[in-house]
Amino acid sequence: MITSELSKKLVVSNYNSDLEWLKMTHSNGFTAENTIIYDRSDNKKNWSHLGETFLSPNIGANQYDILRFIIEYYDNLPDISIFIKGNLFSKGEENYYTTKERFIQGLNENKFFSLWVDKCLASNDFRHLTFTTRESLEEGRLSQPIHDCDFTNNHNHEHRYFSRVHDLWDWCFTDSPKPNSIEFTPACNFVVPKKIILKYSINLYKKLLSILFDTEFSSNPTCAESYLIERTFYFMWNNDLSERVD
Repeated sequence: MITSELSKKLVVSNYNSDLEWLKMTHSNGFTAENTIIYDRSDNKKNWSHLGETFLSPNIGANQYDILRFIIEYYDNLPDISIFIKGNLFSKGEENYYTTKERFIQGLNENKFFSLWVDKCLASNDFRHLTFTTRESLEEGRLSQPIHDCDFTNNHNHEHRYFSRVHDLWDWCFTDSPKPNSIEFTPACNFVVPKKIILKYSINLYKKLLSILFDTEFSSNPTCAESYLIERTFYFMWNNDLSERVD
């Protein structure tokens, strides 16, 4: 059970997943009152018994929904936001992005906490689909060589504004480093305290949202920019960076 006085909200980005599994969160203090569901599914269902539900366009992957939530609630954020995908435990197997044990631990965390567990099945997807080399640093994050973050010639994930993560960082920050590898949380399932989100202005989050283009440009909802933002969240929230003001 949640024992602290801190306010918490579970923020779910869903695409075609059965969300009845969210009932497991009820024994840890989460109900429809402090759960928000952004549903981009092809066939919409009524999830009101599990959380306040909003329709969401199927663009920008779950990064779009994370940014939408932050922007819409920026002046009234809970103390702790827990961002998860609706298929956290699906893809036909129990442990896809995380384990139930780590998820329950995350529900009770009050600090920045990644739900990723490298031994889960998704690690194999990342190993074969996006990495020429990869390194598991610890539970919660991976390290990816910078040259694997270049989507310039990636026809599966088209780009409109940025194809390289360093270019995106230079657009957002005046003092971004240029590491040879990037640490990030695959799929952006993590716990984020309000004070970390508020390190940056609402304008920065609006700026990031603006580059997640709509389906009029591409039939693929997972544009290159969504993957670059996936790699940006961990970077910006675990560093103190100076925003670039346009």
